[in-house]
Amino acid sequence: MTRRGMLGGAGALLAAGTVPARAAAPRSWQASVRELERRVELRYAQHDDVRLHYAIAGRGSGRPLILFVHGFPGWWWTWRHLMAALMDRYTVAALDMRGYNLSDKPTAVDRYKIEELVVDLAHVITDAGFTSATVVGHDWGGGACWGLAGGAPQFVDRLVTLNCPHPWGIERERHENPKQVAAAKYAQAFRLPDAAQRALPEQMARKLLYVQTRPTPLALALILSQREPLDLPRHLEAMRRTSIQAALNYYGANWPAEPYPAPSTDLRIGCPTLCIFGEADEFLLVDGLDGTHAFVDNDLTIEVIRRAEHFVQNDARAHVTRVLSDWLERTVG
Repeated sequence: MTRRGMLGGAGALLAAGTVPARAAAPRSWQASVRELERRVELRYAQHDDVRLHYAIAGRGSGRPLILFVHGFPGWWWTWRHLMAALMDRYTVAALDMRGYNLSDKPTAVDRYKIEELVVDLAHVITDAGFTSATVVGHDWGGGACWGLAGGAPQFVDRLVTLNCPHPWGIERERHENPKQVAAAKYAQAFRLPDAAQRALPEQMARKLLYVQTRPTPLALALILSQREPLDLPRHLEAMRRTSIQAALNYYGANWPAEPYPAPSTDLRIGCPTLCIFGEADEFLLVDGLDGTHAFVDNDLTIEVIRRAEHFVQNDARAHVTRVLSDWLERTVG
């Protein structure tokens, strides 16, 4: 296992009432995203009573599939930079998780359990014409990827998580670390049945333009656009199509009430695994990575980026792209 603390580029936070100036993205980033949008195909994967929207691009079934899985909040397009960087060497796909954007939105809370999300990922992989994939997940998407790699390993060639420790690490930190308990207060707020009518937890609201706003489409779009404010209109369009209650149901279905129980998960991972983590994450603490090697029976690489926060793929875009690209080449086959 390797764990390297390295500086990552992190943009300034949105201060209440202000929008920070945004440095122009390198022309290569802009051009590659435009090329992705020309080449991407939008599809739906249907299983049981759930239809999942996803985007796919690249060289076709002859090239390995990389499936990107977003967390709270998100939608497929939030992966565009990584997809654009990798689409010439791989087939790349990203889905709208259930409840988000153009995917179906079951109403029952228990329809958002990790076990249900794992089935979603397997069906998208199959619908894309593959039997397995490298899965890359952030936040709740990372939780679904851990679950797929451990519970249905035949679908996973390699596992990559961004700011989502192994479930045992999260459980341990919730049970033993008062700092993680404090950091997770927002999750307890999101578990409440009337969370959609309440003000956002202070630790989220203070980052937004409108302090103490409810979790509206605008609030979710602002969270997504903290590092890319010029993309707010596009995020807002996707979040208007998102069920706010569904987004909160991920917490109601999977995050336990306090007091947190002792860790009990014993999810073993048999494939090469890469954990990328923005160390300045104030919601899931980096301490959750400790002990990950005990659950990965294969190559494990941990990359900690010191000044990046929860959305590490935006805060340290170039760094994450380089690390992921190099790791994919190293672990091919």
